[in-house]
Amino acid sequence: MNAFSCKITIKYKPVPDCAHFEFESDAYWRCYVHGWSSTAAHMTSTCKMAPASDPMGVVTPRLREGSNTNALTVMIAERGADLIKEDYGKI
Repeated sequence: MNAFSCKITIKYKPVPDCAHFEFESDAYWRCYVHGWSSTAAHMTSTCKMAPASDPMGVVTPRLREGSNTNALTVMIAERGADLIKEDYGKI
């Protein structure tokens, strides 16, 4: 036995929420992924960028999409806060 070899036993334990599926079947893994996945980053989605005249637009072209979705969200929120302040005469 060399210095890098060792005896490892891996024990598989099914996820209780998916126990009604055959262990390691496609249905089991779908259940596992559906029930146990999560995001470790900022969740994101898409929205239509359009001029103010387009009723289906979500944001105007001045709020450009960026790769940092958190920064984009903060930017849109800050702009929204400014618009509210303008409406109430605070700016």
